[in-house]
Amino acid sequence: MSNVFSKTGFVLLNAWLVFHLFCIVAGPSSVYPSSELEQSAWRIAKPYLQFLYMNHGWKYFSPQPGGANLLTFEMSFPDGQQESLTFPTQQIEPRLLYHRYFMMSEYLGNSSSDRQTAWAKSFARKLCLQDDAQSVSVTKVFHDLPSRVEFLAGRHLDDESLYHKEKILEYRRGQYVEVKP
Repeated sequence: MSNVFSKTGFVLLNAWLVFHLFCIVAGPSSVYPSSELEQSAWRIAKPYLQFLYMNHGWKYFSPQPGGANLLTFEMSFPDGQQESLTFPTQQIEPRLLYHRYFMMSEYLGNSSSDRQTAWAKSFARKLCLQDDAQSVSVTKVFHDLPSRVEFLAGRHLDDESLYHKEKILEYRRGQYVEVKP
């Protein structure tokens, strides 16, 4: 009798493993653009993947991830010196701290213009106090990605035409000037 249960258990375990692997493949393959077959596979896999919370990130990374929002700060000091900072930079360690800063720049970049101004003002004020700067100019830089066709044709990820700059504000100790687009 126990031999029957072990065979049944073995078959059920293997059936579950095959189904689990099917679902893992069905999730990302069903992201637009996808075929009817891939969409049908998604309808089967969706309840299982949602139950296990395994369907939350595919549209973010595939098939065409979006660009990134960065910030640049141009600081002027009382002695006339100038300094430029980019936020975030890949030199930030540990990696988790870089990711946290990256999410802050993404939040700012994707917020309404009122919120962008408030966040940029906060960053600029902090830099003025921290580094004893006279003024700080804050610019949002959207780094777009080349399409697959452009990339295969030789366009580099760091091509200057992929960076789109938009000045948000200028902050001078105790006051700020909003820049209207």
